Amino acid sequence: MICCLNPDCHNPPNSDRTMFCSNCGTGLVVLRNRYRPIKTLGGGGFGKTYLAEDAEENSHIITYLFICFSADAEGY
Repeated sequence: MICCLNPDCHNPPNSDRTMFCSNCGTGLVVLRNRYRPIKTLGGGGFGKTYLAEDAEENSHIITYLFICFSADAEGY
């Protein structure tokens, strides 16, 4: 299982065998070529927290992905 990191995706879990999210079409990535997000743990106004697998250490970590907003985003 790998999670889509698109903050607007409402169904992030995807099969390991796919390269793009089956829900939103965003490319699926392994962070720093090492950490594979496998489960969304929570989120708020500034980002989302994920459980990720560490491919080098064969262990799990918690990672936080910040959501960046543009100054000319709608409503700002």
